[in-house]
Amino acid sequence: MSREQLALLSVTAPRPAAGVAAPAALVVPAAPVPVPAPGPLVEGAQTNEIRALTATGKDGWRTPRVVLDALDAEFTFQLDAAATAGHEAFPKRAHFGPGSPLAEDALDPELDWSDALAHELRGWDETSRAVWLNPPYSKIAGRGRGVWAWHERAWEETRRGLTTVILCPPKPDVGWFHHWAVRADEIRVYRQRIAFIDPETDQPVRGNTQGSCLVIYRPHVPAAGWPGGPRWSWLDVPKATGDDQQDDGDDD
Repeated sequence: MSREQLALLSVTAPRPAAGVAAPAALVVPAAPVPVPAPGPLVEGAQTNEIRALTATGKDGWRTPRVVLDALDAEFTFQLDAAATAGHEAFPKRAHFGPGSPLAEDALDPELDWSDALAHELRGWDETSRAVWLNPPYSKIAGRGRGVWAWHERAWEETRRGLTTVILCPPKPDVGWFHHWAVRADEIRVYRQRIAFIDPETDQPVRGNTQGSCLVIYRPHVPAAGWPGGPRWSWLDVPKATGDDQQDDGDDD
């Protein structure tokens, strides 16, 4: 090896002097996930939010009864936090949404879900404290932030002692999922696609283009989530008569 090559090695790979500890490796902290600010609502947003919840588009699609019954047997839900007028998930229990005596807008920053339930005339089962949420996915219905707003609010209410079960697409590659869903206690992914109910025809809509999962926020989880993240599991969509409540999604 030439003197020039030795000189180059001494510059590019210096060694610490005897008795001197090698410098620690430089650790660059990961950049925090940006949290979008709740920007100003568009003109007529409150009217648009209510319209979005009652529209015949995907915002108004309802969860099949067989799916609700299976989950209710486990959680005993006390509140449907994003109900459509006349099509509440649990008609004899509390709900938020158009026409609700409790609140028409679950995302109202002045609304305390627990407090609203405590004043509900039908009573509040303190042994359950479970909330069902199949939120509308549109930007308008989410006060300009779409699904992000619903997960953020569910997490906030979890800090107040509620358990919230959200039905949503499993999308770990998008911001709302890897910022909020990672703080959940569980994520249960459905193996089949759910055939949601059209609010106009009251019939299942086949051809769902995306999967579904349950993101379950529970109060005992640390505010930043479990160190290893939520527990993942897989489950089948319950079947009613025939197979009209699920879509295997063989198109891809």
